[in-house]
Amino acid sequence: MRWQFLMLKVASLLQQSLPSVPHFEPIKPTPTLHKAFNRLTPAMQGLESTPVQIFNLFFPPKLIDLIVTSSNLYAEQKMREEHGTQGRNARWEAITAGKLKIWLGISIHMGCIGLPPAHYWKNDRKLLGKEGLPTSRFMSSMRFQQIRRYLHITPPDLVPSSWYGKIKPAFDQLWLASQTYRIPSSNVTIDEAML
Repeated sequence: MRWQFLMLKVASLLQQSLPSVPHFEPIKPTPTLHKAFNRLTPAMQGLESTPVQIFNLFFPPKLIDLIVTSSNLYAEQKMREEHGTQGRNARWEAITAGKLKIWLGISIHMGCIGLPPAHYWKNDRKLLGKEGLPTSRFMSSMRFQQIRRYLHITPPDLVPSSWYGKIKPAFDQLWLASQTYRIPSSNVTIDEAML
């Protein structure tokens, strides 16, 4: 009982000593708010633009070729280190730009559906639903894992100058393409996990 009386007394003293809340006027933005819009080339503005054309804006052939060359160099280097010049596991079939695009397409598809990787090579339509991709028609599970293991964006002998140096070419290209082809709306939220 005495404890409750003391708490009430402290609360009333705090209320008496606190200043009143100042008047608050919300800041109104000087530029007008805008909605998000795309800045695609005139040929791509209409219905004739395809997802592949838009993908190529973000991953141009120059970047794809760099990834193919770097990944092949890295795979060959690792195969020599791990297995020597001989051995059953020392086989690396060099990837091509086409195979890398298939690998990227499967990776994007997997990110959209969200199943564990092993499920994409099963021929079970119940698991994948109507949008199910018959992934095994394009690439085997073993080949997909092999490319994922040896994927490199920069040459393996390049010493990075910063913490993100190994992905800098892809980062720079995605940054430039994002600024060039997509204008976000005025209201953008960035979560700290994105950074």
